[in-house]
Amino acid sequence: MAITSAMFEQDVVQGVTVLRFHKQRLYDSDKIEALQQLLLEFASDVTTPAVILNLRGVDYFSSAGIGALIRFAKRLAEKKVQLCLCELQPMVEEILLLQRLNLVFPIQPTEAAAFASLA
Repeated sequence: MAITSAMFEQDVVQGVTVLRFHKQRLYDSDKIEALQQLLLEFASDVTTPAVILNLRGVDYFSSAGIGALIRFAKRLAEKKVQLCLCELQPMVEEILLLQRLNLVFPIQPTEAAAFASLA
């Protein structure tokens, strides 16, 4: 099921769902709540064996935004769907690494590397 959102575009490439985020800062509680609802709805309906989140367009995540990512990752894991993040902006990557979230979900520098890591 394709979810239409102003926050990201959805594509299926080589049997993997790719969510490419548009330019934004994810710190506003209303935006985070909307994002969480979209991601959980998507996770409930996903039919591919893996999902790549391309976060190139996101230049900031609040702790609530990170919480939404963690809940999304858990929902996907319940369905045995792999998750990989890629193309993180330096500040977003630093936030995730400081919280050791690279242990929760793999982080790759490029979308191509994300695809390769899922093979």
